[in-house]
Amino acid sequence: MTNLKRIALIAMAVVAAATSPALAGTKYAANLVSNSAVDPPGNPTLSPKSSIKLSDKGSIAIALAGVTDGAGALVTTSTVYADSVKLDPTAPNLDGSEYIVIITLFIPAVAGPAPVIEVPIPVDLKGGKGKTKLSVAGLLSLIGPGIGRGIEIRGSEVWGPLGTAGGEPAACLSVVGGGIPAGIPLGVVCRGGTQFGMSGLSVPLP
Repeated sequence: MTNLKRIALIAMAVVAAATSPALAGTKYAANLVSNSAVDPPGNPTLSPKSSIKLSDKGSIAIALAGVTDGAGALVTTSTVYADSVKLDPTAPNLDGSEYIVIITLFIPAVAGPAPVIEVPIPVDLKGGKGKTKLSVAGLLSLIGPGIGRGIEIRGSEVWGPLGTAGGEPAACLSVVGGGIPAGIPLGVVCRGGTQFGMSGLSVPLP
């Protein structure tokens, strides 16, 4: 191999090494599991196959499975939320039947004015299953140059249905439909019904 070819191959390898991390990006993924203090968990509950995924581009994907109501029946909600965002993503609507996944974020660069930021994600269900995709790129764009780039995902909570035992659907809609769909923090807003799930592990019996 000539010196020229060696130099060319080394240069290509350096470029590939330098660009790979940027291309790969960073991602977060976790299962959504029951937060019950007993096993087997009582109703309402969900399957540990439920999941949450986030990317550094601001995309969020939620998948719920095996969601039951207090009587143990698989949940079917209306499709008001899904239909509204399909018609106009900037004008979502809620009728209170939705289930909500609340993601808690901690951004060290803005820890002073904003200790935690919470993002509520509505999910419509059919036979206990449902998926939602959402972008919070607008929120991430607020992290300007010269400040820390790290975000801690402190956890996620699964609540529902939105319109029972609190949740404040109108107030929740104002957050979900806002230009930056987040609260600092949300408090009781969007926490309707019962919390029956969280992000984490479901440990099998030995």
